[in-house]
Amino acid sequence: MKTIGTFATFLNDHNIQGLEHSAKVLMAMYKTRRLKEIRSLKQARGGGSIALEVAILRGALAFGIEAGLMNTNPIKQIAITADRQAPPPGRR
Repeated sequence: MKTIGTFATFLNDHNIQGLEHSAKVLMAMYKTRRLKEIRSLKQARGGGSIALEVAILRGALAFGIEAGLMNTNPIKQIAITADRQAPPPGRR
């Protein structure tokens, strides 16, 4: 539930009342903010967990559709990728 709370706080901080805004722009803003927050932590490891957070949000919104709470999932088409730098070729 922390992910949903973090997303709700993000929406509140930006005065976003609904999810009818451009999903790509909204998720890019959220991912950028979370990456900054994660990197500021002492034990940060690059922000790979952001992809998991997007997957959790997508699942929560899908549940909202199934439960009849909303009509469409605005982030269904957003790619679940980590926004971190890829390792140099030959290194992992």
